[in-house]
Amino acid sequence: MYWSLDEDAGIDVVSKAMSRNRFREIKRNLHLVDKKDAPHTLDKMFKVRKLCDILIKKFNQWGVFHENLSIDESMVKYFGHHPAKQFIRGKPIRYGYKN
Repeated sequence: MYWSLDEDAGIDVVSKAMSRNRFREIKRNLHLVDKKDAPHTLDKMFKVRKLCDILIKKFNQWGVFHENLSIDESMVKYFGHHPAKQFIRGKPIRYGYKN
């Protein structure tokens, strides 16, 4: 929806910076881990684990934290097949990734 022409859905900053086809091409070819380097662990998110560790380190370095900090969790809707996908009965978004 970043590239939508509707005034309430499109994001001008994104659509002016990159075309939708260019984004899809980058997304299709972006790989963070080779399958041959995959560890034999139960970590379902091993493909993005190194990126997450780097981001957390940078967020902690440059983040502004307060004494009273509230963090809420949310569900990102996902209907594809992935072992990290969760199902929570009785929620508005039942299938997806928990953040």
